[in-house]
Amino acid sequence: MKKVYFLIIISVLMMVFLAACNTEEAARNRKDTNNLENVSFGPGDQGIQPHQDAGETAPGQNRVDANIPYEGLNPNGPNGSILGLDMYEQADRYKNQGDNHLGSNKERIDQVNGAFQSEVVQLTNQARKKNGLKPLKNSAQVAKVAQKKAEDMAENKYFSHTSPTYGTPFDMLKEFGVEYRIAAENIAAGQQTPDQVVKGWLNSPNHRRNIMNKNLTHIGVGFDEDGQYWTQMFIREK
Repeated sequence: MKKVYFLIIISVLMMVFLAACNTEEAARNRKDTNNLENVSFGPGDQGIQPHQDAGETAPGQNRVDANIPYEGLNPNGPNGSILGLDMYEQADRYKNQGDNHLGSNKERIDQVNGAFQSEVVQLTNQARKKNGLKPLKNSAQVAKVAQKKAEDMAENKYFSHTSPTYGTPFDMLKEFGVEYRIAAENIAAGQQTPDQVVKGWLNSPNHRRNIMNKNLTHIGVGFDEDGQYWTQMFIREK
């Protein structure tokens, strides 16, 4: 009988130890600053549904909202190396292009933001072309919504598809008068260049699925340098 009690005590102690290890691992995952998140949705959805197969666990996934998969994924690889120029080096590169020098830091940053957004669209379409897909058309209307989403995440210090200001991406598109048949969204935070963020999305199955969706026709990209928030919105027009 004493032997049975002894075995029970040992089993309980082992369970406590395992729970503590899992908690520490979850805490480490939450510290990842290079975050990625994706969602797909349509006009008939009552809410945002995760674009993820049942039972599938996304790489790097460390917490789950009510119905949105969250991924803390480092797009720069296991060694954490930073590829390309950072944002302020990019600003120096772009400010010398053209006949007129920009007169203020804000104007330089706006120019870099526009260049970053265009490059994300270009890299996205290059990836689609390699997979035999048609390029997405850059929509100024969708880009306006994507930019507002990136700015909203920066201003309100959150990282989620659901905005405290605008609600879901479905709500945002409706508020800004965008009509569509289907839509999808990828978001990210912490990446310093278009190359980094697109590679991060392409290396994640769920985000890649949005980028490679043959039914989507238009794209809009948002970027805010305050916290380096990125938004990719896709639609298929009605």
